Amino acid sequence: DTSIRIEMQGSITNLSNKVNNLERRIEALESYLIISKNVNELLLKKIDNQEAYSRRPCIVVSGINQEYNERQEVLENRVTQSLSETGLTEDEIKNNVDKLYRIGKYNARKKTQKIIVKFKSHSFKEKIYKKRKSISNQVKISPSLTQRRSDLLRETNEICEKEAARRLESNNDD
Repeated sequence: DTSIRIEMQGSITNLSNKVNNLERRIEALESYLIISKNVNELLLKKIDNQEAYSRRPCIVVSGINQEYNERQEVLENRVTQSLSETGLTEDEIKNNVDKLYRIGKYNARKKTQKIIVKFKSHSFKEKIYKKRKSISNQVKISPSLTQRRSDLLRETNEICEKEAARRLESNNDD
C-alpha cells in the first residue's frame, strides 16, 4: 500500500516536472513567436519602402484603349499623345520615358488596361503628375503604389466616404 503510494507520488512528481518544463518551453516559444512576428513586420515595411522607392519615377495611366496584339510603338504613341495634353511636347515626353508597358494579359472584354510608365527621373514624373488634371477625362493618371500602400489608400478613402455620408446625414437631421 505504502509502496504503491510512494510510486504514485513519484510518478505524479515526475509528470508535474514534465508539465512545468513543457509550460516553460511553450512560454519561450510564444516569446520567440512574438519577436519573429515583429521582425517579420519590420522586414515587410522595409521591403515596402524599397519597392515604393523604386516606383518613385513611375505613374499608372488608365483609360487608353487597347487593341489585340498591340505593338509597343503604338502604345508609346498613344501614351505620349495623352501625356502631351499636360502642355509638354511629345519629344520631351519621349526623351524622358524610360519604359512603359500594360499590366496583365489582353482581355477582350476590357477595352483598357492600366499602363505603367517609368520616367528617367522622379522630377519629370512630378511635372506630369502635377498637370494630370489637364488631361482628358477619359485618361486618368495615378501614382504607382505598392500593394500595401494601395490597400491603405483604399481603406482610407472608404473611411472618409463613410464619415462624409455620416456627416451629411447628421446635417440633414438638424
